[in-house]
Amino acid sequence: MVSLNCFMPVLAQNLDTSFPFDESVLRIERLSPFKGLIMDYQGQQRYTNIKFNPYTHTVTGNGLCNKFVGRFSQNGNQLTLSDIKKSNIKCLSEDVNQQDNRFFQRLQILSSYEILGKVVKFLDSKKHVVMMARSIK
Repeated sequence: MVSLNCFMPVLAQNLDTSFPFDESVLRIERLSPFKGLIMDYQGQQRYTNIKFNPYTHTVTGNGLCNKFVGRFSQNGNQLTLSDIKKSNIKCLSEDVNQQDNRFFQRLQILSSYEILGKVVKFLDSKKHVVMMARSIK
């Protein structure tokens, strides 16, 4: 007979698996400063995105050229991202490179969020909106 006691600590944890921490893929629709986003690169429909896994506390996502992985912690509407590691691929388009750089810079300053339906506003420590994303799950 297999003992389930080894699983109890995991089951007893208080996990927030509500939106946006429900593994929804969030398409980034706005990055500060709010200019239009490039949604097509090299003939492919692509989008910048972010996804939170509440079970492993990992955050993953993509710019148009680069991917990233890191850790997150969340308490109420406070959000901390840490240990962000990203690929370092240069795109052929300087506009795309600049957009990717802006996205990865904004990840470093996120400190909280607000939810409006299926839209998430990511805020910095001064409560300025630095990114807006929509669920595409």
